[in-house]
Amino acid sequence: MARLGRLLARVSVFLLAITFAAPTASAGATEKRPLPLGTMLDFEGVRCLVSLHAARWGTPRFLLSSGHCGVTGTKVTAGGTPVGEVVAHDPDSPTYVLVRVDTERWKQTNDRWSLKGTTEAPVGASACSRTHVLGLQCGRIQQKGTVVRHGQSRHYLTRTDLCAPEPGALVVSGDQAQGIVTDYSGDPRIGCVTLFQPVNPILSRHGLRPLLS
Repeated sequence: MARLGRLLARVSVFLLAITFAAPTASAGATEKRPLPLGTMLDFEGVRCLVSLHAARWGTPRFLLSSGHCGVTGTKVTAGGTPVGEVVAHDPDSPTYVLVRVDTERWKQTNDRWSLKGTTEAPVGASACSRTHVLGLQCGRIQQKGTVVRHGQSRHYLTRTDLCAPEPGALVVSGDQAQGIVTDYSGDPRIGCVTLFQPVNPILSRHGLRPLLS
């Protein structure tokens, strides 16, 4: 009987240890990784940056990036970890893609910018961007409604002299998000032309609000 008592005591201690260890493991498994603006994403082999985080009035969370990145259904990862997939794009123009974010894995943040809104800046206003290649670069908004043809479609983008050579880079004026870099040409040593797709028409089209904090 004494041996049976000692055995039951050991089993009780073992089960107690499992009971207290389980919540700790579960909490670690649900820890979210930060997903700041400017994070490099992999769209099944195409690399683009996170332009802007957005949400509908509810739980769905999204991010915007350049339309050069992919089409609806493209799987998106960051550092090998799934982020989500493209749920909308403009089939006539590589101006933007909308990615639904896996919020169980990722926390959307704007750590690299202090954004207050998406008010459109006038011609002559500052235009700044951050890329992995050049870091922080600034220029000026030169023209709105610049016509760009993609196939049979015409699109109206904003032209700047900003040097932002990476698709999906966010263009900011002051503390206001302006648009998504879609086209780039030039050389930082002699001058650049960067075109961006304004974000407000995209947000309006999909019933989204920007996530600014």
